[in-house]
Amino acid sequence: MVTNSQVCTNIELIVDNDYIRRSMQLIRSAKSEIILSTFKIQTGRNKRTEVLRDMIQLLNDKLKDGIKVLLLLNWIKNFKGVARTNEPVANALRALGADVRYLKDGRCCHSKLLLVDKSQFIIGSHNWSAASLQENYEMSLFVNSVIMAKVLRDKFLQTFGDAEKWL
Repeated sequence: MVTNSQVCTNIELIVDNDYIRRSMQLIRSAKSEIILSTFKIQTGRNKRTEVLRDMIQLLNDKLKDGIKVLLLLNWIKNFKGVARTNEPVANALRALGADVRYLKDGRCCHSKLLLVDKSQFIIGSHNWSAASLQENYEMSLFVNSVIMAKVLRDKFLQTFGDAEKWL
């Protein structure tokens, strides 16, 4: 029998730019694996994208520490409906050892998931973009649950296994 405490030990609502603090805490805590699925990921050189540079640098640091990073992005080769910002970030993370993929047959990756060490995750509407983190009204949930994380991870890995390897 599974008890409520086994299913979920903590849930936290994350609204708007509080996602920045919570996702960075989650990534910092990673000891073995980081899974990230997003429609859009971006970086840049202006003030507006500074926080994104910090978030991506944190992923870079974890890759250098030997943490496994799996990244599923939205990508369609003809750029129809796809943020071009995904390409430079995906290339940079792949160069450091991240396993980066996109869905086959032009299928849109609209899932927003950050799952760390098979036990904690954030799922909701936040993209890794300046607009999402600073302008839009966004809501996500932080969940600490080994059981729920396993269900998400298993489904993600099934989808990820069928996805195309990055360019």
